[in-house]
Amino acid sequence: MTYYLDPRVTSVNRLPARARRFEGHTLSLNGTWDFRLFASPEETGDFYLPEADASSFSPISVPANWQLEGHGEPIYTNYAYHCPIGGDMAWSTMLDKNDAPRAGEYSLEVRII
Repeated sequence: MTYYLDPRVTSVNRLPARARRFEGHTLSLNGTWDFRLFASPEETGDFYLPEADASSFSPISVPANWQLEGHGEPIYTNYAYHCPIGGDMAWSTMLDKNDAPRAGEYSLEVRII
């Protein structure tokens, strides 16, 4: 089973959450970023490299939920899931509906001087 199909995996390559109080200069990353959506994580590439082609990116608000920004449909609800919950059964039900886990790439150029 690939990691993104395992419901026990809640994050990958992420630092632990923490709260800090910053004094001095800070930079908000809220705003309009470049974004593109892929049908699966395997389709993503090295978009972060300076020579990468960014022509297929489109603007998206950050922070935001990409499904609510017009990229796919939300799979979470506040009343009931559209498939059975628990283990591989939930994911295989979603995959049968061509609703495979998707991956998004966000890009923002920041210059610090």
